[in-house]
Amino acid sequence: MLPRSATTITALALGVVMAAAGSVGAADRDHPVVIELFQSQVWTPQVVVNGRIDTVGTRRGEIEQVIAKADRGLGGPAVSAAGGRVTLNGAARTSPAEVWLVRYDPGIIQVPIRRGENGGKTLPHRNVVRELVKLGDWSGARRDYVLPRAGPANLKSAILVQQGRGGGAIAAARL
Repeated sequence: MLPRSATTITALALGVVMAAAGSVGAADRDHPVVIELFQSQVWTPQVVVNGRIDTVGTRRGEIEQVIAKADRGLGGPAVSAAGGRVTLNGAARTSPAEVWLVRYDPGIIQVPIRRGENGGKTLPHRNVVRELVKLGDWSGARRDYVLPRAGPANLKSAILVQQGRGGGAIAAARL
């Protein structure tokens, strides 16, 4: 059974998928997560939940178990957005977190897979991350971040707050 917070899940296609889908520089963003998980490479289909635990992306039961195990709870900062700004508010931290603007395509796109167990196939992907913009670091308390100019109209946006470079997610919000 999924945790109560699972009703707000937005699964983003990040890393290897992004590279296959033509995003510039985006594949490198996944590597800190992989390093954090003590792995030597990214692979597909891989699901990483909150930057903490991974599993094979085709095994629904395992994915549901990983979501329950990696639930970050309600202890992260509050994230709000209004007037072209994002505000984080929470307790002071001993080490800074990174705040990222994630822009993704909510539509379904067909992605040709070049290698691996699905090599030679074309598979549908949804919520493919097209842009990652670091808004800054967050050390606790209230802080505002100015959002950069909006991207293409078809892209949706989310905020990801993670423990240092490549660490687990401590907060996330769809804008």
